[in-house]
Amino acid sequence: MSNGIQKGVTDEIVILPYNDAAMFREVMRANPGRFAAVICEPMQRTLSPLPGFLETLREECDRSGTVLIFDEVVSGFRIAPGGAQEKYGVTPDLTALGKAFGGGMPLAAIVGRRSLMEHLDPSDLSTQYSFHCGTFNGLPMSIACAQTAIDLLVDEGGIARLAELGSYARERLHRMFHDLQEPVCVTGDGPIFHFYFTEEDVHDHAAVRRANNAFGDAIHRRLYGAGIYKQFSKAYLSIAHEESHIDAFCDALLWAYRAERGSAT
Repeated sequence: MSNGIQKGVTDEIVILPYNDAAMFREVMRANPGRFAAVICEPMQRTLSPLPGFLETLREECDRSGTVLIFDEVVSGFRIAPGGAQEKYGVTPDLTALGKAFGGGMPLAAIVGRRSLMEHLDPSDLSTQYSFHCGTFNGLPMSIACAQTAIDLLVDEGGIARLAELGSYARERLHRMFHDLQEPVCVTGDGPIFHFYFTEEDVHDHAAVRRANNAFGDAIHRRLYGAGIYKQFSKAYLSIAHEESHIDAFCDALLWAYRAERGSAT
């Protein structure tokens, strides 16, 4: 949990590990009626859900009457037209969206079941209406950009193209590190990818922390020096990218890997 969150808030929050369905079920059943909502990224950055994890969230929330919220700010309009919930077949009660569908403009949205969203309707009964406002709500320029972005991503096949690019990138990384005989776990889905220097499959952040992140960070710093920027923990492709960009990245990555391995010996 981030520093700076007030104690009164942290006292009411329980943080559980991603992809641990058994622990989630145990906590929910040990605390009947305690939780108003469960919030989860269905795809946690570059980590995909294990079979049954999201289904367990849905089942336990249905059993206890808890609202299930998916944070799809990253995965929405990237890995499927309907986001991770479409890709993995689990529908939440509410969804937070942002980033990709804004077309580069500041824009966010919350969508969900009518029974919940209707409480934001000013024409609703005063006893049920929940006031919501924002300085830039419905900003015309952002809405116009979102419409164009959705046209490109959904109607014109942009998301399918992103999936092709992501698969190409992950396959290139798999082959490169296999040829180097370097144990690496390549993660991601759709246009999202990353690689961890580890011999184990990476499904949660405990496994992320066990990886050789110091070596990975050193390689990324060398990439920066070569004029290629990739975040230390993830990479997102866009429809502006081509396979040639991925090839150039992998060539630079191979150089950075060999240079860093050489400096460590």
